[in-house]
Amino acid sequence: KLPDTNFRCADLTGANLAGAHLHNTNMNFAKLVSTNLKDANLYTVWLMGVDLSGADLTRANLNKADLKRANLVGATLTEAMLYKADVSAADLTGADLAGAKMGHARFTRAILKDARVTFANLSNTRFSGAKFDGADIRRSNLKESDLQRVDLSGVQLDEAYMVGANLKGAKLVGTTLVNADLFRANLIGADLSGANLTGARLLRAILRDTIMDGTILTGAFMPDGSRGD
Repeated sequence: KLPDTNFRCADLTGANLAGAHLHNTNMNFAKLVSTNLKDANLYTVWLMGVDLSGADLTRANLNKADLKRANLVGATLTEAMLYKADVSAADLTGADLAGAKMGHARFTRAILKDARVTFANLSNTRFSGAKFDGADIRRSNLKESDLQRVDLSGVQLDEAYMVGANLKGAKLVGTTLVNADLFRANLIGADLSGANLTGARLLRAILRDTIMDGTILTGAFMPDGSRGD
């Protein structure tokens, strides 16, 4: 157990910290490249600017952790807990967040390029300015998340639970949303050109000024209760 310890700027590259209790520890700007942090307790830990590229954070507790500007490129965060964590401006390119629990987190300006975020809980999470190029977010929970003006073009969102999500002005060009649940979603001014919404649930969704050129709506449940052709 190493709670309340100061590891600021420390080099812990490749260290085995699996199951370590590091809550309330200062690890700002530390080097943790390829470090084993499986099942570690990192609750409320300061990890600002830390290098966690290639690190294994499977099932780690990162609830309320400060991960602003962290390097998480290629990191494994499968089933990790990031409730109310601040991941603003962090780089998660190619990271694996499958099954992670990230409700009420902040991913403002985060980079999630080619990230795997399937079966994850992202409810009530802020994503303003985030980058999702090539991300796989299928079957994840995005209930009431803030995706306003975010570019989700080409992203995989099949069977995503997006009830009440704020997608105002979002760009969803060519995005796949097959069987996605967009009940009460705000899609005002969103661009759904070429998106695939086959079987999607759009009941009570707000589609004012929404661009839907070439959008596939086969079997979709439309806001007025009709079914798409």
